[in-house]
Amino acid sequence: MSIAYIAQGLGLKKMGGEYKGPCPCCGGNDRFHIKEGRNATMMVHCRYLCSYASIMRQLEDLGLVDKEPYEHIGPTADQVATMQGDKMVMAIYNADKQAGNKQSLADYRRHKLAVERHKAMAPQEYQTNYN
Repeated sequence: MSIAYIAQGLGLKKMGGEYKGPCPCCGGNDRFHIKEGRNATMMVHCRYLCSYASIMRQLEDLGLVDKEPYEHIGPTADQVATMQGDKMVMAIYNADKQAGNKQSLADYRRHKLAVERHKAMAPQEYQTNYN
């Protein structure tokens, strides 16, 4: 199936050489990108770091792509790096808060985004270590 067909099925808008719009997994607006890569391969990316396998499974469920084995065991290198950064943001924010330091709005927003991403990528770890 063509990328244009998939983009139409998801309601994505064409911008340059790619299509952008809401992610079929997390639903975040303007987070999802799809384009044709080398050798006519399909490249998908969510800036919220939804996994390739979960995006492809969602596209399968919507009937936009054929079923194939997309599974990747464990988080990708990008997800691991993001989760490590998010853990640092959460630790610094919580330490500053406990020390009574004033939190800026930017600090709060960074912390909130880090928590949301961590909950989405590693819900069990978040439940065990941060609740």
